[in-house]
Formats: sequence, structure tokens, C-alpha cells
Amino acid sequence: NRLNLEIIRTDELLIEAKEMMDQLVPSNNIQINFNLLPENPLKLKVRGNKELLRLAINNILSNACKYSNNKPVFVSLVATHNEIIMNIKDQGIGIPPSEIQYIYDPFFRASNTKAYDGYGIGLPLTRNIIRIHQGSLEVESVAQQGVTVKIKLPMLFV
Repeated sequence: NRLNLEIIRTDELLIEAKEMMDQLVPSNNIQINFNLLPENPLKLKVRGNKELLRLAINNILSNACKYSNNKPVFVSLVATHNEIIMNIKDQGIGIPPSEIQYIYDPFFRASNTKAYDGYGIGLPLTRNIIRIHQGSLEVESVAQQGVTVKIKLPMLFV
């Protein structure tokens, strides 16, 4: 298989992504909450490419830290009966409501991001990675109150 798929535990994936962020942005304030984890560890597993999924998660975490100036970023993991949902919530500048429809356009950057470095390729890339894993990416925002990103991936053992 060209994608080099393996069975991945999503809780471990989040921990590895956080460790990478600790190296890249030592001042990050990412807080992972595992209180909602399913009792059955099989409900944490997905089939995927670990490097690509970690890249996708790190993109979201990196944005969350950057656009909130390292205010706390809350990460949680929830399992439904057939999918695993990673919630990443920041308390940053948010995305202007009139611009949220453009966030997946390559090189688009919201009008309130001028003070921040970036190229506008993170979210389109992240969404593509999640899509090739048969998942979905949902981004909700309240201007000046932050962004919530939900990464949904199909559970391996349903």
C-alpha cells in the first residue's frame, strides 16, 4: 500500500503530537484531557499513516498556539459508536465569520492574521490528510473567542 497504513492508537498519536509541539513551541500551553476516553482501548484505534496524521494534528495544534499567543489550548478525545473525534479548542483571535468559507483555499489567510507568520497552506493540507483517511475536519469559530477544530476519523473496530 502506497500510504503505508498501520493500526494507530489515537491517544498515543495526540501524546506524540504534544511532545513534538513541546520541542517546536516550548512555551505552548496545550492541555490534553483524557477524561472522556472510552473504556475499551479498541475504540481508540484507527488505520492510517502515522506521520501524515501527526502532521495534520500538529498543524492544528500549531495554529491554535500561534493565533492564541500560547493561551491554553484544550484537547480532548471522544469515541462515538463508529468514529473517534479529536477536539482542539483555542482562545485566540478566531476567524472572521465572513471569511470562514475560504479557510481551505490554498494560500488564503484571514484578514486578522497579518501580525502572524504563515502561508495559508496548513488547513488545506490538514483537510486533505484527514480526507484520505476517510475522516472529516470541522472548524468553528467565534471572532475574538477562538477556534474549535474537530478531527473525525473512522474507528477501526466497529
